[in-house]
Amino acid sequence: MKKLFTFLILFIYGVVSIRGQQNLPFFTDFTTNSFTLVNGTQTNKWHHGTATGNTGAALYVSNNNGTANAYTNNSTSTVHAYVDIAIPAGSTFLTVEFDWKGIGENNYDRMFVYLAPTSFTPVAGVQITTGNGITQVGGQFALKNNWQHFVDTSVNASAFAGNTMRLIFQWRNDGSVGTNPPAAIDNVSVFVPNCFITQNQRITATTMNSATVAWDPSPPAPAMGYEYYLSPTGAPPTPTTVGTPTMNTTATFTGLALYTSYRWWVRAVCSATDKSSWEEGPEILLGQIGTGNTTMSNLPINSCWGYNYSQMIYTAAEVTSAVGSGRVITKIKYFVQSVAANPARYAEWKIFMANTNKNDFTSDTDWIPHNQFVQVFNGNIPAHTAGQWMEIELDTPFIWDGGSNLVIAVDENTQGYSCTTQWGSYSANNVSRGIQYQSDNTNPDPASPPSATSRPTSLPRLRMEALPLPACSLAAPTNVVAQNITDNSARLTWQPVQADAYVLQWRQVTTPASPWITVNPNPTFSSYILTGLAEQTRYEYRVAHICNGTQGAFNAPVRFTTLPLVYCGSNSTANPSDEHITNVTIDPTGFPVLPTLSVNSTASAYTDNYLDATKRIRLVKGSTGNTISVSKGFGQNPANVAISAWIDFNRDGFFDGNEQIFNSAPNQITPVAGTFDVPTVVYTGNHPTRMRVIARKTNSPNFCGTYPDGETEDYAVEFVDMIPCDNSAPQNVAINNITSNSATVNWTADPGGAEYVIRYRELGQTAWLAAFPAASLANMLNLTNLTPATSYELSIAAICGGVEGTPVIKTFDTPCSDEPVTNLQVTQIGTTTAEVSWDPINTATYVLQYKSLSAAAWQSINLSATNYTLTNLTPNVTYQVRVATVCSGVTNPFSTPEVFTTFPTCEMPPVGLTISDITMTEAFIEWTPTPGVSAYVLEWRRVGSNAGWNVINLNVNEYLLTGLTEDTRYEVRIAHVCNGGRQEYTAVYEFMTPVLKYCEMAPTTVGDDYITNVTVNAVGYQEMTNNSTASGYTSFVAVPDAFVKLIRGSQNNKITINKAWRGNAVRNAGVTVWIDFNRDGIFSNHERILISPANGQDVVEGTFSVPADSFVTGTDGKFTVMRVAMSKGKSPEICADFQSGEIEDYRVIISTIDQFETVDKEVVNVYPVPAKEVLHITLVENGTKYTIYNSTGQVVHVGEIFNNKIELDNIISGVYVIDIDSEQYGRVIKRFIKH
Repeated sequence: MKKLFTFLILFIYGVVSIRGQQNLPFFTDFTTNSFTLVNGTQTNKWHHGTATGNTGAALYVSNNNGTANAYTNNSTSTVHAYVDIAIPAGSTFLTVEFDWKGIGENNYDRMFVYLAPTSFTPVAGVQITTGNGITQVGGQFALKNNWQHFVDTSVNASAFAGNTMRLIFQWRNDGSVGTNPPAAIDNVSVFVPNCFITQNQRITATTMNSATVAWDPSPPAPAMGYEYYLSPTGAPPTPTTVGTPTMNTTATFTGLALYTSYRWWVRAVCSATDKSSWEEGPEILLGQIGTGNTTMSNLPINSCWGYNYSQMIYTAAEVTSAVGSGRVITKIKYFVQSVAANPARYAEWKIFMANTNKNDFTSDTDWIPHNQFVQVFNGNIPAHTAGQWMEIELDTPFIWDGGSNLVIAVDENTQGYSCTTQWGSYSANNVSRGIQYQSDNTNPDPASPPSATSRPTSLPRLRMEALPLPACSLAAPTNVVAQNITDNSARLTWQPVQADAYVLQWRQVTTPASPWITVNPNPTFSSYILTGLAEQTRYEYRVAHICNGTQGAFNAPVRFTTLPLVYCGSNSTANPSDEHITNVTIDPTGFPVLPTLSVNSTASAYTDNYLDATKRIRLVKGSTGNTISVSKGFGQNPANVAISAWIDFNRDGFFDGNEQIFNSAPNQITPVAGTFDVPTVVYTGNHPTRMRVIARKTNSPNFCGTYPDGETEDYAVEFVDMIPCDNSAPQNVAINNITSNSATVNWTADPGGAEYVIRYRELGQTAWLAAFPAASLANMLNLTNLTPATSYELSIAAICGGVEGTPVIKTFDTPCSDEPVTNLQVTQIGTTTAEVSWDPINTATYVLQYKSLSAAAWQSINLSATNYTLTNLTPNVTYQVRVATVCSGVTNPFSTPEVFTTFPTCEMPPVGLTISDITMTEAFIEWTPTPGVSAYVLEWRRVGSNAGWNVINLNVNEYLLTGLTEDTRYEVRIAHVCNGGRQEYTAVYEFMTPVLKYCEMAPTTVGDDYITNVTVNAVGYQEMTNNSTASGYTSFVAVPDAFVKLIRGSQNNKITINKAWRGNAVRNAGVTVWIDFNRDGIFSNHERILISPANGQDVVEGTFSVPADSFVTGTDGKFTVMRVAMSKGKSPEICADFQSGEIEDYRVIISTIDQFETVDKEVVNVYPVPAKEVLHITLVENGTKYTIYNSTGQVVHVGEIFNNKIELDNIISGVYVIDIDSEQYGRVIKRFIKH
């Protein structure tokens, strides 16, 4: 009811143009309109008119009442046009066909076609949805600027049989972007097919003036065959148009003109009255590659960029259709759709052309190499006009060989740009036959172009002019050139002529010469791709014409050399990348032993080490456990980097899955390492194969292609045959360098890695003394600890796989030892005797010699034993003793003399007096004990003392002197006590006690953390405050204003430390302060008066007490030391260096309370400080007024002074200031402490 009401409203307001019902077969070319239009108030409406048509009038969408086939793309519209058609009962399938065009916007601005019952009436502004008897015909209709023909021969109409079917064309656009024109339809036909249409209309061949077409037969084959129709004007045939009959499925059109568009149709003829609809084939346009009216901006050049380089591939079939077979191209032409504002900014072109067997560009780096091209044009392109062909006459005509694809490269070099020239284009059927680089800043070099900006699947429409080939002659061919040379192929070319064919012969260049190989069958084009060649090999070829069956002369042979095997590219797009390879190390295993290769490198996108002989890897066939190690480099911060490596073991140019030798997942570990095996069967040719190592950030790499961050390195790999292990009897066994206790065994090592076992024994013995293993490739063994003057037997055998082979037996003799004796010792030393001993040497006798140190001559004793007691020695005399061996009557060199001293007698002074472990107050004294002596006397004194010797009686040979004074010289002497009294003293020995010294501390670096002030508020003394600047260490010990004065036993002394930092340094430092209270030169933990953990506070402070037993400064001026330490990040520890901070030392003077109370009575003073009950004031007269303030400045007491004292009963403990107003001495202010 709602639909009917809506329809009536629309009808009343005149927005629906209603037409009558139609019958089958239905056809309209819109000479008149038979469709009902449902436009409502939409901006874009269906109109019947002549603004567009195929040909004549049509039905189209318009935004200006039919004046133009155009729409407003920012105004949403949904409109319908429909016709009602009666469908006969029993109908099952219909044929629906129509011509259409329209661009719009994919998925948003497009046309749909529906079939619906007449009970459904479309509404303007409402889109149709399928279901409830509504079905869709075809898909969306959009994105076509020229007329297209749609046909569906199997539209299911069974639901409408015996009823009326509504055929609806809907246009819908959204409210955003879109491209004119919108939809248009023409030549709509609906019928029940009896005679089915043809399919797959196509062009199968063209010449310069003809074209052969074909189509698939109709099922079943029509009884009267087919009719075809050619229209040079483009006007389509009508159902009554009479075509050219044929029983075949092909036809040839002759007498065609170059650069002229021809349209053709074909239909099935089942009978004179039953024919299918006409089906159009593709446009015929001779002499031109590509048809239609689409445009593109990026090929051959994009005028909106400063610089361009492009390559475009046209197929051999396309070139043949344009210029014929085997022609010399003299001109090329591009269609200019529109011209940019300033053509001078893209006018300078270089054009290159080449024959190629390449069909498309598979990657952004898949450029055809520049050395395969011929430059055919260099200069400014001619002036060009929109809608016209731009003709470029070639400087050098190009010979197309008649069988290859043709590639044209354009290098545009004019600085600047002008947006944007549009070129006529055609579709390459989704194949990337174009590749282009464009940039405003980089003018690419055609010899090494960068990665492409795009790889279009459309190409510029192209026309070419060509000249016929020269006539055939029996003379030798010219321009014979080998091109496109690879590792296993080469394109052989020559100047074409109008020959029957060519004789082509080739061979490898050898000495003596190899026989020629003739290509069979004879080539008919002037180029031939020779395959199956060996890489890096020299070849030669020659060509002869065949003219009218007669072979002509050969040219002089042309030689070429094939290239090394080519691998796929791999590189990082970041160059250089932060993530890269810094080292690759290969450690081979197996035999023969091969050297380790270690290569250091810096960051790059790709490094090819293949041709560098110093970086060639050698591996043993069939070896296992070879090691690869790869080190990574990083930029600012470590990243997760994966490492993979491959070796092309079969050298087929591909890295197969089983050829990956290493794979490390992304991580920050460096280096990463692994092992790999080498197959037994590998490439055996004369050239090295390739190893590829790739580092890639974040993801594991593939062996080919580009990736964002990382690096690729390639290496040459050579395989060597494995040498088998041989355990036969070792060769060239010799025993050399024989001494009295050693010998060296030499032999020739097995290159196959046999191990060895060496045994030896004394000649005549059955048991071997020892068995020594020797590793693979060892060729010597040193035998040691042999016995002098002994005959030995030696056995050496090779071992393979645990199996010991036949040994070689050798004998040798060690000579008597000529080495000095060892372990020479002098023991049991007495006053007149000493025991001498040494280690024995086989078969030797000995000569012992001795003398006093001052004597010139040695006394000799011949011995066979290895010990001897010397007698009749002199007490307290130093002697030397030495021993030599005598072998076979020959005296060998003497040993190094052993020195000893006989002991003194009791009457003599003791010997060996030493003084050690000297401190400021102690020294340790010891001497050599004298046999038979049990008492000693030790005397010591300060050097220069008049007080006499300090005498100590001892019954041991050591003593610790204590109570010494620092920085003082002392002298010591000792004597034996025997025979009832003291004997002779030793000479006087002097020593000196050290001065007070502290451990050194300092920061590693003078950093940004330092001390700016140290303040000590000591009880009873004025404040000490000391400012300082940054330094590693400063001593203020000698600065009077920085002296710290303390009272022994005082409490609540205060210390304050000010910290500072430079610039933006991190504010985090700790402070520790020590005072060496006992003045022992050590800052101990119990002497630590302040410790502050690391923090950012500017000021740290604390209070401390002075121990009651602390050192007190006397009249000698001795003092102790306070150390202040500040450290970055922690509290300093004593005597420990730290990273950054500062150390300061201060003199500390400690007084007793009695010393402090000794005040100057000649000036007004207060004492004692601290005071308990009474504070004394010197000099002032009775009645002198005073005021007492506390530490916060408050008045706590006011009074007058009598008898030079003040009672403090009413004042609590603390620090105070007294202000005294004396008539005689004026105003005096003093500080005091109340306990």
